[in-house]
Amino acid sequence: MFLLMLAVGSAAGTILETGKVTLVEQAEKAKATANTVK
Repeated sequence: MFLLMLAVGSAAGTILETGKVTLVEQAEKAKATANTVK
């Protein structure tokens, strides 16, 4: 049971990290697009 919780926790952590990276990438792309439009 503990191992299952550990696996779920690490999976959730990975998803959160991936989400953060995606948000940062989107922000960078938005900045680049804004600079190009100027």
